[in-house]
Amino acid sequence: MDVVVARLTPAIKVLLVANATAFSFWVALPAAHPLLERLALGPRALVQPWQLLTALFIQNNFISFIFGMIGLWFVGALVEHAVGTRRFLTLYFAAGILGNLATALVARALSLGEMSFGCYLPVLALFVADGRIRGRTQVPILPNLYFQVRHIAMFWVAWAIVACLIDHSASGLAGVLTATVAGYLLASPGGLREAYYTFRARRQRQRYKVLDGGLPGRAKGGRSHKYWN
Repeated sequence: MDVVVARLTPAIKVLLVANATAFSFWVALPAAHPLLERLALGPRALVQPWQLLTALFIQNNFISFIFGMIGLWFVGALVEHAVGTRRFLTLYFAAGILGNLATALVARALSLGEMSFGCYLPVLALFVADGRIRGRTQVPILPNLYFQVRHIAMFWVAWAIVACLIDHSASGLAGVLTATVAGYLLASPGGLREAYYTFRARRQRQRYKVLDGGLPGRAKGGRSHKYWN
C-alpha cells in the first residue's frame, strides 16, 4: 500500500483525477458525448487547436482508460522523481501535444476522419523517458524475472507500432513515433536545450574535423595544420 501511495505525487493525482472526471462524464452523461467529441482529436483539429491538448483527457473506452491510468501511475512518479515536477509536466504535455499534432497532420493529408481519445501518447513518452533515464537498471516483472528498463520501453513502443499497423492507422503511427522521439529527447540530461547544444557541438566537430584533444584533423586531399611554439 505504501508503494501505491508513494507514486501518487500531487502532479500525478491531478492528472489521474482530470482523466477520471472526463471518463465519468462520458459514461454517465451520454448527452454530453457531442461536446466531449469536440474536445477529442478529430478531423478539425487543425482549425480547433485546443483539441491537441483537451484530447489528452478525453476517454471513451474503459480498457484504454484503465491501462492509461495504470501506466501513468506506474511510470509517472519515477520520471517525475528523476527530472522534477516541472520537467515531468513539460515532457508529458509536450509529447502528448506533439503526438496529437502529428496525428492530425497525417490524418488531414490522407483525408482520414479518425478520432483519437486518451493519454496513451504522453504515457508512452513517459515509458520512453524512463527507459532513457534508468537505461540498464534491472526491474522485476515477475518473481525471479527481471528486465532492463530500456527493454521495457522498447516493448511498449513496439507494441504501439504493431497495433497501429494492424489497424492500418497511418495517423496513429505518426503520433506514436512523434511521442517516442519527444519522450527520448525531453528526457536527455539537461533537457532539450542541452540535447540541442550537444548535437550542435557534435556537428561543429564533424564540420571542422576536430579530433580528440581539440586539434583540427587533416582534411581529405588537403595538408595537415602545423602548430609552432
